[in-house]
Amino acid sequence: MITADCDIPIPSTALQQALNDIINLISIEDGALCSLINIEEEMLKSIRLDTHSITEIVTINESVNCIIKNVSMLQLLLQFKLEDTKNLLLKANDFCESDELEE
Repeated sequence: MITADCDIPIPSTALQQALNDIINLISIEDGALCSLINIEEEMLKSIRLDTHSITEIVTINESVNCIIKNVSMLQLLLQFKLEDTKNLLLKANDFCESDELEE
C-alpha cells in the first residue's frame, strides 16, 4: 500500500489501475487524432478527383495545414502525458517494492 503526502493510504492495485486507465485514455486520444488525419487525407483525395478553382484548392490546403499543425501539437502533448505516466508508474513500482521490503 502506498501512502500519499497527506498520509492517506492508497492501495497499490488502485494506483496501478489508475495509471493503466490513463494509458488507455492516451491511446484513445491518439486514435482520434489518427482519425482526423485520415479525414484530411480523404479531403485531399477528393480534390484530385473533383474540379476546383484555385481559390478553393488554396482554402482547402490552408485548412488541412491548420488541422495537421494542431494534430502535431496534440501528439506532442500526448507524448508528454505518456512520459509523465511512465514516470509515475516507475515511482509507484519503487514504492511497492520498498513497501514489500519493509514487511
